[in-house]
Amino acid sequence: MNYDEHRQDYERKHPASIPKLEYALSPYPNWLKSVVLVMFITAASGSGVHTIPTVYAGMPDYWPEWIRHIASIASFTYIELAIFVAIFALIGSFSWLTVGITTLATGVATVANIYSVANAYKGGDIWALVVSVALGIVAPGVALMSGKMFVNMHRADRMIKAQGDSQFREACIAWDKRIEIAFKAHENKAVEPTRTTTRYATQSSSESAATILATRMIEAGLVDAPNATLKATFGGMSDSTISSARKIARGTLGAATGTNSQIQ
Repeated sequence: MNYDEHRQDYERKHPASIPKLEYALSPYPNWLKSVVLVMFITAASGSGVHTIPTVYAGMPDYWPEWIRHIASIASFTYIELAIFVAIFALIGSFSWLTVGITTLATGVATVANIYSVANAYKGGDIWALVVSVALGIVAPGVALMSGKMFVNMHRADRMIKAQGDSQFREACIAWDKRIEIAFKAHENKAVEPTRTTTRYATQSSSESAATILATRMIEAGLVDAPNATLKATFGGMSDSTISSARKIARGTLGAATGTNSQIQ
C-alpha cells in the first residue's frame, strides 16, 4: 500500500478527525451591516444635495453651464465619498494623509451644508439659523461615523476569516504529520515479518548444513579432525558451521555410546 492509498484508508477510518475550514460567528449580523451601509449612503446623499449646489454657485459665470453642472456633481465624489474611502484606507495602517483627507472632506462638506441650508432658510429667525447649522453638521457627521462603523465591521470580519484560515492551515499540517507517522508505522509492520522470516530461514539453513556435515564427519571418522582438514575434505565452509557440526557429531556419538553400554 503506497502513501496515497494509506491516506485514503486512514481518512476513511477517521472521518471526524479530518480538518474542516470553519469560521467563528461574526459579532455583527448581516442585517446590521446593511443598515449601517444604508445609513452612510443616505447621509452622504443628504450631504451631497447641499454640497453640489454650493459648488455650483461658487463657480464663476464664465464657465459654460454644462461644465458647472459636471464639476458640481463631481464634488460628490471627491468630498462625500472621500470620507468613506479614507476611512477604509486606514484598515491597512495608520496614515496622517488619510486622516488629513478625512478631516478636510468632512470640514468642507459641513461648511457647504451649512451654507446651503442657511440660504434655504434665508430671512428666517434664529431657529432657522440653528436648524441650518444642525443639518449642516449632522449629515456629514453621520456619513463619517456610519462609514467608520461599516469599516470596523468589515475589519472584524476579515480578522475572523484570517484567524479561521490560520487555524485550518495549522490543523492540516498536524493532520499530515499524523498520517505520515501512521504510514511509517504501517511500513515498519510490513517489513518486520520479512526480516523475521529471513532470519529464521538463514538460521534453518545453517542448522541443516551443520547437521549434514556432522553426519559426513561421523561416517568419515573425522569428528576431531582440524578445520583445515574438514574444509579440504568436504569443501569450503565457515568455521561456525564446522563448530556446530562438531557439536552435533559429538552429541550423536555420545548418545550412541550410552545406548550401547545400556544394551550390554
